[in-house]
Amino acid sequence: MSTIIHVAGALVSTNGVTLFKADGTSSVYSSDAYETARVLEKVMMPLARGEIPVTIDMAEFSLQAALTAAIPNAIIETQADGTEALVVGTGENKIEVANPKRLEKQMEHALHGKNAKGFKRFLKEFAKLNHAHTVDELLGFMETGDLPICNDGSILVYKFLDRREDGEFFVDKHTGKVKQRLGSRVSMPSSRVSTNRREACGSGLHVCSHRYGSYGNTLFLAKVSPADVITVPKGENSKMRVCAYHLVAQLPDELYRVVANRQSLMTNEEGRKLVERIINGDHTPVLEDVKVGGSTYENKDTKIATRKLPKPKKLVKTKGVKVSVSEAASAKSKITPTTVRAQLATAAMTGDYSAAINAPAPSPAAAGGAYEAKLAKAQDLYNAGKSIREISKELSMCRKSLSRNLRTK
Repeated sequence: MSTIIHVAGALVSTNGVTLFKADGTSSVYSSDAYETARVLEKVMMPLARGEIPVTIDMAEFSLQAALTAAIPNAIIETQADGTEALVVGTGENKIEVANPKRLEKQMEHALHGKNAKGFKRFLKEFAKLNHAHTVDELLGFMETGDLPICNDGSILVYKFLDRREDGEFFVDKHTGKVKQRLGSRVSMPSSRVSTNRREACGSGLHVCSHRYGSYGNTLFLAKVSPADVITVPKGENSKMRVCAYHLVAQLPDELYRVVANRQSLMTNEEGRKLVERIINGDHTPVLEDVKVGGSTYENKDTKIATRKLPKPKKLVKTKGVKVSVSEAASAKSKITPTTVRAQLATAAMTGDYSAAINAPAPSPAAAGGAYEAKLAKAQDLYNAGKSIREISKELSMCRKSLSRNLRTK
């Protein structure tokens, strides 16, 4: 089956992109599909210049093709038993991840946001895990998680804590003994973290995904190195025990409620903007080390030592997408490859492809009026005997929308 298509037009919405082909058919690419951003980048410039149709080969937009382009020595291999493995490098530097489909969401996030280096750093830390069951468990946690990998290769997770009455510190829900705050790096000897998967609440530092629900009155985003993951409880891949995490952002009440209701932070515009900043390194650095000697639940005399660190003179940000949703939506009308790529990267990260349109955003009234005028013209054509497919092609409107809105006399 041929993978070549000829594109005559494109309709961009918050849900994704509809490509109208020269043969009268159309294809819809949702906002959470990997290829959407790259396909739109390929056709946007030629369509804007009136070079119609635009011929593209969809084989260019496979995840394997993008992964190889971003990380030249990365391939997805089919093993002798029929399973797949993600392989990066050769010899002593070889990194191999079995069943990489469980990392597909993170790969897509990374490649959408031009963050291949961050994903490669993640793989290097991931390769340091020395327990086969931990590797498998971490993949399970990430498969159901919602947050992208950061540019430094760390995993972004949620950490619920309870605010102390004085408001200066936050403490863990279970024991109330580990004092911490924004900028704390909390750690525990890995040997003191329970590796028993049958223990739901064993010894260790607990973090979670959005699927876990709330267990404290305050919510933070935290960074965890893949190498610091110890255990994911059996049958409960929405939380895990780690030996270290860094609190990088405290969420306001509005975003606390989103995650407490088991919804992804990425479903909220302010939440997406916050995540974008954090994965690019724009967050509170490590300001203090909080070292926990072991389980404070099992041993009330466990030592906890806090050491303040010198405040960094300058916050160092890792490279990544820096265009915000609002900037993308109100960009200048001049179309250039640079602005298109930047806006598409941001749109892909947020899931809102309307932000990828390289023109000033129209006012709601103007946008609504333009649509109503177009729909009125479509109704006239429909009354004159034209088919919905013909109208869709002529006016570059979505066929499903036309089917819902056009009225038969």
